[in-house]
Amino acid sequence: MDRIRNTQHAKRRKLITMLTVITVLAVAGYLVRDAVRPGVSVDDIRFGTVVRGDLNASISAVGSLHPAFTDTIAAPIDAEVTEVLVNLGDEVEEGDVLLQLKVDAAQIALDDLNGQIVQAQAQLRSKSLELDQAYHQADSDRKLRIIDLKSRQAQESRMLRLSKLGAASEGDLLEAQLNVQRANVEIEQLGVTLELLEKRKAAEVERMELDISILLKRRDEQAKLVDLATVRAPRKGLITTLADQPGVRFNVGDVLASVAGQHAFQVEATLSDFYAPQLASGQRVNVQSSAGNLDGKLQRILANEADTSLTLVIALNNSEAPGLRANQRVDVEIITATRLDTLMLKRGPAATGVGKASIFKIVDQEAVRTSIEFGLANQNFIEVKNGLSAGDRIILSELPEHKNRTRLQLN
Repeated sequence: MDRIRNTQHAKRRKLITMLTVITVLAVAGYLVRDAVRPGVSVDDIRFGTVVRGDLNASISAVGSLHPAFTDTIAAPIDAEVTEVLVNLGDEVEEGDVLLQLKVDAAQIALDDLNGQIVQAQAQLRSKSLELDQAYHQADSDRKLRIIDLKSRQAQESRMLRLSKLGAASEGDLLEAQLNVQRANVEIEQLGVTLELLEKRKAAEVERMELDISILLKRRDEQAKLVDLATVRAPRKGLITTLADQPGVRFNVGDVLASVAGQHAFQVEATLSDFYAPQLASGQRVNVQSSAGNLDGKLQRILANEADTSLTLVIALNNSEAPGLRANQRVDVEIITATRLDTLMLKRGPAATGVGKASIFKIVDQEAVRTSIEFGLANQNFIEVKNGLSAGDRIILSELPEHKNRTRLQLN
């Protein structure tokens, strides 16, 4: 029994001794490895320096320039195209004739309206003459009644004198007085008649002139429709849509042609809908073109049903900048967020992602592994949220062969 116990104790001591030796060797190896501190040549790596400034987080996309203004010409009436005078893609000046429409029905309607206007104007003149004649007749009657009144007033005065002398009866005097009163009433009635005739004439003329003005307005609108049978370019530009088949009939509102202006441009860019949550109308945009850098604003975000992409429409602050042309390729940078007066450094293989990272910071002649945290980023710079200070130099190159090292000697 004692022999068995001694054997077990011996095995246990041997195991403990082996574990102790392994631990000592491992610690020694680690210390030796760290003491050796392998070096890297400064000629083989890239460095970056932490600086302080304003950082714009952005999303990059590729786009092209398109006319900012396009005028679409719709058929003003149901009509047939009789003549096409330009070709798709032609550059035209404002006022150039593009198409000719057949407008026989519209011309007939215009002629009919002109006839109605002439007839209405003749009726107005006839009615005015009729009412003027009635007014003059009533006015003449009133003047005659006034003359008659004076005669009757004279007769009344004569009867009054004779009555005082006893040469006229009371009946004769009363009759003379009644004749005067009757004449006054007739004159008053004719005065009212004259006022009514004036009001009637004014009302009749106003009504008939209103009817004529309505006809004139309809005539002008119809004349415009007939005039629009000659389809003209509304601006200088490029023909992008054209009904170029003579003999085809179009309904009101159908598109006959489109003219895209060539002096002002906007940007259309394509981007994956993965970025949709980060986009919003009104965001600032930087556009890089062969004509230089241009500032703009995200105007519209359109989803493409055919795939998972988005079409971004960007309005340029200077849409008429020299050197811009249709279909010109541009690089687009959409500003999604801004950090003012923040720490940042130039992006590199070791400084790309967002969040916590471990990089080598230069301390004297050594590179010391340092834990830091990255924040916002764009295609050129990345924000340093903590772990570094302004002026610190770091290694931007990836060093996979030293991923487990904490220090490196710079040679």
